[in-house]
Amino acid sequence: MCSRSSARRSGRSARGELGRVASRRRAGSPLTDTERRVAELAGAGQTNREIADALFMSVHTVEAHLTRIFRTLGIQSRTALARADLDAASASDGADTRRS
Repeated sequence: MCSRSSARRSGRSARGELGRVASRRRAGSPLTDTERRVAELAGAGQTNREIADALFMSVHTVEAHLTRIFRTLGIQSRTALARADLDAASASDGADTRRS
């Protein structure tokens, strides 16, 4: 069994680790840092498997991020994602950023 002090140290360690890996949104950005990285890689033409391997996550997690990215940016395809200006999306708080 753990002592109280050991349990407290474990709790602090766990909270610190959760804070380190938690997805955070930048001020004024509709996407979390992780969603932005996934969007950049998908927009560059990488497959879900390639994105998963590069970011050390499962393909299912990549698919979930892409679903949220598409919904947040108001787009429906990777082609639209490739054309999206993620910097403008940050400034316009999620408005559709497809270029004409």
